[in-house]
Order: sequence, then C-alpha cells, then structure tokens
Amino acid sequence: MADERAKSLKVPLVVFGQSLGTSLVVRALVEEKANIHPAFIALDSPFLSFQWAGASVLSQSWLFTLFQPFAFLIISDEWAPRERIRELSPIPILVIHGDQDRVIDIRLGVETYDAALPPKEFIRVPGAGHIQAFWGPEKEKYRKLFVDKMDTAVRSH
Repeated sequence: MADERAKSLKVPLVVFGQSLGTSLVVRALVEEKANIHPAFIALDSPFLSFQWAGASVLSQSWLFTLFQPFAFLIISDEWAPRERIRELSPIPILVIHGDQDRVIDIRLGVETYDAALPPKEFIRVPGAGHIQAFWGPEKEKYRKLFVDKMDTAVRSH
C-alpha cells in the first residue's frame, strides 16, 4: 500500500529501520518483494538473529550475563532475517551502527552488512550508542552522510 501511494505521488520509497525494526523491515520487504520496491534501505543498529540480539542485551549486566545461554533456548530465530537479507539485492542498503552500542553489539551490525549483497555500505559511528548515530557529537556529519546516500540512491532509482 505504501508503495502504491509513493508511485501515485511519483515519490521513491525509502525504508528506514532501527534495532528490532531492522529485522522487521528486512522480513516485511522480503515477504512483500512483489509489491514493495524501495529505492533505498537504511538499517540502524541491526542484527540478523533474535537469539544473538537477546544474548547481547543480556550481556549488559553482570547478573544477566549468566543467563545468556538461555537466549538460545527460549528465543526462536524462525522469523529472523539471517538468510533472507540477501533477497533484497539489488536495492541499495546502508548499515549504520555506533561503535559504543551496549544493547546490540556492533559485531551484529557488521554481520548484517556482511550478509547483505551489493550494493551496500557500512558506516561505523565512533562514540555512538544504541540508535544514536544521528544524535552524537558529530550528528550533523552523519545526518548529512545519510541524506547524501539516500539522495544518490533515489536519484538513480
């Protein structure tokens, strides 16, 4: 429906997800690939496995670190985007992740980038925490970079 509205307005569709929303975005776009045709996808603080994301969250406290193995027992990855992200190609994907993210470890963002097919780009934001890429000390730099990447993708769509 959003894609139909965008087409009727002659506006390219851009999709942006953060944290848990990144997994939902990937899954929704793959499931609706025949109906939704975005010009650009941006994923901020993404992950490909609900189990690993759960373990990452539990690792934030020394007390809950003991429970990390249970994330792999009680959380299902049935709907995780791990295997599906590749299906989004050739839509340009921007993965952005703060290197001080204590909720979703940056290695999960790197894993997301590695799993995606080109065209893709990874932006590591120094000093940024969870979904803080556009709010840190260099927020203007990263906001402009994001808008420039989005603009380039939209213009070539």
